[in-house]
Amino acid sequence: MIQEPVLLRAGAPAPDFKGITHKGDTWQLSQHRGKYVVLLFYPKDFTPGCTRELKEMKHLEPIVPPEKVEIVGISKDKPDVHKKFKEKTSFPFTLISDVSGEICRKYDALALWNLPKRKTYIICPEGYIIRIYNKVDPANHYREILAFLNNIGAINTESCR
Repeated sequence: MIQEPVLLRAGAPAPDFKGITHKGDTWQLSQHRGKYVVLLFYPKDFTPGCTRELKEMKHLEPIVPPEKVEIVGISKDKPDVHKKFKEKTSFPFTLISDVSGEICRKYDALALWNLPKRKTYIICPEGYIIRIYNKVDPANHYREILAFLNNIGAINTESCR
């Protein structure tokens, strides 16, 4: 049975899910409580916009402490395709495969032609959605995420200057 998307908003509990990573491991959202989690939904590996967006996310790696913030990319590509895409883009974070679209449906992140929307959720350590980006500019989205995480105190960019 296909689950209808739920209208999510800031303050709502983040729906739990399990997915397979680019390494073939299982990744479950609820196992990352205690950290901020950034869920980056994007349409397809190896397309110009998605390649640009994930390449730009590399800028966050030296600034965002992995013990405080987990950044995860999600699309419907298979894990082996994600692995190749991760190598091409040098994306330093986890990629999750959602071939069935179940995770995308839970997060209202499916667009036309059954591809994921370019959409981002930021989840607080207690498991609630605290920010949703419905419109994402692949070239500059990492700056929005960086500013938001800095503003809420999840990171300290002052120490990076």
